[in-house]
Amino acid sequence: MIDKVDLVMWAKDGEKYLPKVLKRIDEVIPSENTSRKIFVDDHSADQTVKIAKDFNWDVYLNPKGGIPCGANEALKHVECDYFVSVEQDVILAKDWWNKIPKYMEDKNVACAQ
Repeated sequence: MIDKVDLVMWAKDGEKYLPKVLKRIDEVIPSENTSRKIFVDDHSADQTVKIAKDFNWDVYLNPKGGIPCGANEALKHVECDYFVSVEQDVILAKDWWNKIPKYMEDKNVACAQ
């Protein structure tokens, strides 16, 4: 059974959708199943960093910029056996978490979305 997961996100100038996305994550993924919230900012020029901090995400700067570097930076901070990666403009379905853990426990599944 999946005990805890780390949450990861890398973003740039995401203030338009980020509050809704992060609020839904908090609604969908139970806090008792969340270890860390890891957010990598790609040098945003808007309120992205403030919004992430307001939702209690640990914010790191993308050292080189770009999606691959942001993903690598986020994954460097993952400590759990499992992690959930959510894009800055994707709102999870309300029943998303109810469906995902069974795939995470299946050794034949590498990725579930």
